[in-house]
Amino acid sequence: MAFCFLGHVNRLSMRVAADERLMAQFSISPTKMGTVYTAFLVAYMLCMTPGGWVIDRWGPKKALIFFGVGSAVLEACTGLGGYGMATSAMALASFLMIRTLLGVANAPLHPGTSRMIPLWIPVSQHGWANGLLQGAAGCCIAGVSIIFVYLIDWFEWRWAFFILGAVM
Repeated sequence: MAFCFLGHVNRLSMRVAADERLMAQFSISPTKMGTVYTAFLVAYMLCMTPGGWVIDRWGPKKALIFFGVGSAVLEACTGLGGYGMATSAMALASFLMIRTLLGVANAPLHPGTSRMIPLWIPVSQHGWANGLLQGAAGCCIAGVSIIFVYLIDWFEWRWAFFILGAVM
């Protein structure tokens, strides 16, 4: 459940930071910022099937460790995006690269958690376990905007990403 929650934090935190600070700071248009959001989702989608192959080959535990470590490092690296960049195009390119890699790291999340359920949970509890996973994702979607806005207000956007990376 924690991984599902944090995986959706990865998806939504950039949108919150962009709306609150990034687009104004780096003079990035909403359309160009949309390419950053899309980069995450396309990488996530393209790597989900290979992520499933990795899970079948090496097991869901190793794939979820990859997800956890990769997510933590790349979420923190998002705070470094655009740092010292001379132009908005360079800042945009840095965010594109970081968020694409984050999409790759997030790809084994749902196949891995779905594979863990039959390995760890009795058959009679599979529905309940899957419901808890989806509930964790829904709770994140409902709350991440509020929580992350407060982090940005209290610590600025770069530190908010560093904090998320440390929490993961």
